[in-house]
Amino acid sequence: MLSGMLYALLYFAVTAILVLLVLGVDQSFNRSYKLWEQVGQGNVAVGLAVAGKLIGLGIIAWTAISHSSGLLNSVVWTVFGAVLQGLGYGFFEMMTPRLSVGGELAAGNKAVGLVTMGIAVGLSLVVSACIA
Repeated sequence: MLSGMLYALLYFAVTAILVLLVLGVDQSFNRSYKLWEQVGQGNVAVGLAVAGKLIGLGIIAWTAISHSSGLLNSVVWTVFGAVLQGLGYGFFEMMTPRLSVGGELAAGNKAVGLVTMGIAVGLSLVVSACIA
């Protein structure tokens, strides 16, 4: 039982680090707003978008952990899934050229935040099915 708890702690720690890395990469590509500054100011639209990305990454990590053999495989599949999710989000941006998603989120457009959240969670479900 103790070894199982240690493995769970290890998976948790590695997944938490991956989440922080993904948020850092996301912020480096996003030039429209400063993520934590906007969240700290109570921007619900940005909060929804970030929540969607975090929930989505959690779904992907859960699938990778539960369907992979070993920590390394889980990490590889989680990172691969996060990249696919990021590409899907980029495709969403590309398909809406008249709408600056980042700009609308920075302006507090809750509808865009909710749609962005839905896209992130929806993509994560599709990605999870693909990596399972």
